[in-house]
Amino acid sequence: MNDKLNKTKETVGPGSQKVILIVITVALLAWGGYHAIGSYFGGFGGANLQPDARRSLVVFGFMVAFLAFWWVMILFAPRKTRANRRNNAKNM
Repeated sequence: MNDKLNKTKETVGPGSQKVILIVITVALLAWGGYHAIGSYFGGFGGANLQPDARRSLVVFGFMVAFLAFWWVMILFAPRKTRANRRNNAKNM
């Protein structure tokens, strides 16, 4: 019974993990682009700001920097083998 439980926990393979990470990355880039476009036009509120590309570059630049840091941490994280994952799951 416990073997069946371990097999169902490991249904997400490395290929589908990469797809999930790529989808999340594209979604975050789209979200950052949305906010960059909004900051270009000055957002909303009482201030009547003129369109300025520098604001949007700052917003999108920070988003790209965050994603770059995130991907570096993912790519250089130590890999765990399946045996190590099973042993860690048993200890919990």
